[in-house]
Amino acid sequence: LAPGVTIDEADYRLLALDAAMKYKGIFLQVEYYQRWLDNFVADGLLPVQEIKDNGFYVQGSFFPVKQKLEVYAVTSQIYGDDDAGFGDSSEYGVGMNWYPYPTRNHRLNVQLLDVNKSPVSSTFGYYTGGQDGWTLASSFSVFF
Repeated sequence: LAPGVTIDEADYRLLALDAAMKYKGIFLQVEYYQRWLDNFVADGLLPVQEIKDNGFYVQGSFFPVKQKLEVYAVTSQIYGDDDAGFGDSSEYGVGMNWYPYPTRNHRLNVQLLDVNKSPVSSTFGYYTGGQDGWTLASSFSVFF
């Protein structure tokens, strides 16, 4: 939060809600969070006393070819605390999963993501923290 200042302690509170539904090959998942950081104990002066942010994630998919081809769209938004110097970030994506065999153990995935000011890196390496731009990715997975 400030150059050369280390935060030793802070209070961290998080409210998170999620819901999902699946019906005849159609899937929808939504998540929302609100985060509060305050009561900082630091070895120097900090420009803010608290940080509040919130965001959401939505993904929907369906199977135009039953049990073979799934297409999906996804978005996530983070509304950073402007008063604390943090901006907004977003992600938009479309993709597909193709199951070449009559099992879910083999999958080809292709996706196109538009990442805007990502605050973190993705778990699977599709984008890195701070990225601002497009990513085209594909993978073939074998599950045991």
